[in-house]
Amino acid sequence: MDFYVGGKLKLESAVMVRNGNALQFTGKETKGTPLSMLGFNLEETITVGATPRDPADVDKAMELV
Repeated sequence: MDFYVGGKLKLESAVMVRNGNALQFTGKETKGTPLSMLGFNLEETITVGATPRDPADVDKAMELV
């Protein structure tokens, strides 16, 4: 899945896993460079986490995978 934050693409081809009452997303983050107009970007694999206010939302999210 692609993971967006504030309407901006944060992670491409992310994998979601449960970690207790939190969700972890691991995927590729693309960073622009001065040569981005030529198609040269840097990619880094990162992991970000999210903890919903309601733990039941973690169960609902995991039902989607």
